[in-house]
Amino acid sequence: MQIRTQPARPAAAVAMLALAGLPLGAAAQGPLEDEDTPVMLQWFEQRWNTMEHRVPDFFAFGYGALWLPPVSETFDPASPGYDAFDRFNIGEPGNETAYGTEDDFGAAIAELQNAGGEVYVDAIFNHNSGRQTSASFQSAGGWPGFWMGPFDSPFKQPTDDWGDFHGGSASGYFQSENPGAPLYNLLQGDLVALVDINQSSNNQFIRQPVDALDPDNIPAGSVRNLPDPANARFYPDTSLGGTVVNNPLGPSLTFFDFNSADEMAGDAVLENATGYLMRWARWMMQVQGIDGFRLDALKHTDTFFWDQFFDSAVHMQRTTPDGRQVNPFTFGESTTDNGTIAFQLTRKDSFANRDSLDLSGAGSLRNLKSGVGDWSTPIFNSHLDNADDGFNNGSLGVNHVFSHDNGSQGDGGSSPAFPNARDMAFPQTAYVLLRPGWPIVYHNARQIARGSGFFPRAGYSNALGWDPVAGTPDDTVTTLVQIRNQYGRGFFIPLNGTDPVNTSDDDVFVFERRTPTGGANMLIGVSDVYAGGFQTRNVQTSYDPGTILHELTGNASDPDIDPGGVVPDTLTVDGSGRVTIVVPNNSSVITNHEKGYVVYGEIVPDATLTIPESTRTILGDPTSVNPGARRITDVPIIDTPTFTIAVATSQADPNDPNTDDGALFRINQGFQDLNGNGTAGDIPYTDTYSPGFEAFLTVNQPLFGSGGSAGTYEQVISTADLEEGYNYILVRVFRHRSNNDAPLYRELRLPVFVDLESPSTTFVGGDQTVESSTFNAVILADDRTTNRVNVHLNLAPGDDPIAESNALNQATFYDRFEFRRTITGLQPGANTVTIVAFEDDGSAAVTEYTLTFGEVNDCIADLSTTGATLPGQTGFGIPDGNVDLDDLGYYLSFWLEDFVPVADLTTAGATLEGQPGFGVPDGSVDLDDLGYFLNFWLAGCP
Repeated sequence: MQIRTQPARPAAAVAMLALAGLPLGAAAQGPLEDEDTPVMLQWFEQRWNTMEHRVPDFFAFGYGALWLPPVSETFDPASPGYDAFDRFNIGEPGNETAYGTEDDFGAAIAELQNAGGEVYVDAIFNHNSGRQTSASFQSAGGWPGFWMGPFDSPFKQPTDDWGDFHGGSASGYFQSENPGAPLYNLLQGDLVALVDINQSSNNQFIRQPVDALDPDNIPAGSVRNLPDPANARFYPDTSLGGTVVNNPLGPSLTFFDFNSADEMAGDAVLENATGYLMRWARWMMQVQGIDGFRLDALKHTDTFFWDQFFDSAVHMQRTTPDGRQVNPFTFGESTTDNGTIAFQLTRKDSFANRDSLDLSGAGSLRNLKSGVGDWSTPIFNSHLDNADDGFNNGSLGVNHVFSHDNGSQGDGGSSPAFPNARDMAFPQTAYVLLRPGWPIVYHNARQIARGSGFFPRAGYSNALGWDPVAGTPDDTVTTLVQIRNQYGRGFFIPLNGTDPVNTSDDDVFVFERRTPTGGANMLIGVSDVYAGGFQTRNVQTSYDPGTILHELTGNASDPDIDPGGVVPDTLTVDGSGRVTIVVPNNSSVITNHEKGYVVYGEIVPDATLTIPESTRTILGDPTSVNPGARRITDVPIIDTPTFTIAVATSQADPNDPNTDDGALFRINQGFQDLNGNGTAGDIPYTDTYSPGFEAFLTVNQPLFGSGGSAGTYEQVISTADLEEGYNYILVRVFRHRSNNDAPLYRELRLPVFVDLESPSTTFVGGDQTVESSTFNAVILADDRTTNRVNVHLNLAPGDDPIAESNALNQATFYDRFEFRRTITGLQPGANTVTIVAFEDDGSAAVTEYTLTFGEVNDCIADLSTTGATLPGQTGFGIPDGNVDLDDLGYYLSFWLEDFVPVADLTTAGATLEGQPGFGVPDGSVDLDDLGYFLNFWLAGCP
């Protein structure tokens, strides 16, 4: 297989499109390839630990990026995050956010990135929570990290000095959401009563005080902004040396890095409010490890902040999977016109990569779903992508239909029903996912109960492959995601205008994706008609004559969508490059299916991916688990020292000879030498299509040109080269194409669970002496695989601690890597605490510790309380200060069973004091142990 790179497009191509009568506003110039803009799942209303659990679904269904809600502590605990309060507090045990703790967040981010996901967090730089004016709020310290200005009692007034915030006028506080209402001020007004930060203020303080005696500390309140030595972890380490950032649009600034080896090495420094916000942005990228930000309220913040300070703060702060430092992708939210967004609120140069949500295009698509407008004029012209260069080419704009602000169902008041198929606008979704540029699929998991209203709004309920209403799998959206991954490359070319009979794009829109100097990659038709019937168009394509195109969504073969077989399963391009495409409307005589779209493309190879060595599987969650938390993907378990990635291919269409001519694989983020050829990722990061992937070297037998009936690719992997726990295998099997064409491939995704080691935990304190019969046990997970811990006290001989583990003795999940359980009923003397740690695959590890309560019993022969001769009797196995026949019987019962923990007392042959090993257990039970005990029993207690 040849590695294909993106060819340059001749300048004459644009003129050719114009001469052909194609609308330049809808065509493309210099397309941004879809590999650079993976499908982003806006994943809201899900706790971090549940999200981590569901990452195999995220990976298996083809998503490549995440937009997560605001992560910081909010003023209102029931808030989804937009009323920012304490930015550096991501949640801690006993004070969690709605989504969990900082450790929960970090574990979820690590798992998502391990699965190849880029993580973007919603960030609030414009405002804090609702404006507070009371003296009590001021005296408590105001907002963490911010200064409210001099104290004013009993209330702060609009004309007072508000320190780091904008005030108001004698008439009241400014507002920024309603231009027609009084006191409107876009850049200084409160957005829905959220106090507006004045990024121009220059009040210099140490805003998270470390040293209580430092005179530069922000004025402390009774509750907030108090000095705390632990705050050092929120500051960079100035001893590491600074980096000067020269921003072409702003001042040169010096930044310091956080110390990853010693988080407490941070140095508190003076800063203003803007400096505090910049430090948080860098902390999120360097310490929390995110990939970028979604920027809330973009237009409400003065552009100097974005251009001169925010862009500088995040400049070259993203670490790529291959270890390079690059500019992160960031994207804002602005309801202003596209021209203002394109030329004032976004920035695409060598210094920054700041984009924006395409709110105008999304609104037009929702209108189209509601029966307003048609495809051409309102849709193409409304896209932000069209504003920067006149082309819909993916160069600007983050495309979507729904978001947390504009959902698929409900009005934001009470909790709505799950959206139906019409609500979820599948034709418009197909259009968004299959055109160039960043696409978003919005999913509200509905896991988090809100006190009032329903915000964030509803999204695609089936975004992760499950229909919560029917209780069955639903691949409507995920199939489109996978088609984009396999076929989405090249220019966006509208084709309706080439139909000599019906040139209109009313009702149906037909377009193709075309390689710049080659042929088409896929053909798409979408209908906005919600009555029955079909739309037929004869269009000019750029496919070669005779090319066989297969319908890829399954709609053509679905009897509910096409009961009469009107939509062809395959199309054959005629001698002039034309095809007649039939697109179903959104209803049929069977049902309102709402799937008025088809997608055609050259068939990619049939292929299967297996792990022959895997004999066990972690099954998806049962249907008894709430749909909002259910993982549906099965995960094979790998517990052998090596395993094989085995791919078998076959000819997908007997009439199409262009079978597979090569395959590549990647595990996790790639750029790792797993095939043993000495190269960490055979495909370099400069490759457009498959950076970080590796070649199959164990067996590499493409079907194309072989004369055989099957292709085979195998790679033996050393399991030791992978992390314990979940790993993510991605294989691409390439269709043979001309070198001038972009690659098409079958994508195979398989999450696996590596289990070479038992789960490992640490019992804090280990063996120890305690002063109470109640003990609070703390158990730390040593890696990410431990998902459950059970704690047993003084198990009876012969009891299986794994079998005895149940809900009654399960430890509490205190934090992502910490479990706790209160142990009660410790008996005087030595007590055995048995810790059982479990993994997702059911594997368990058992460790024992000794808790000694009270005085140590020095009388070897005193083993049990008089009268307690059977397990379960009060005092059984508890010394009572007397040596009697019950002690002898207790010992003999264990000696006869060869029970080492009780009966092993001395080393074999060491029966007399002074002999080596006397009184030292040797791991076996024999007559010398019995003799040793009898000597002490006959002597009694001293």
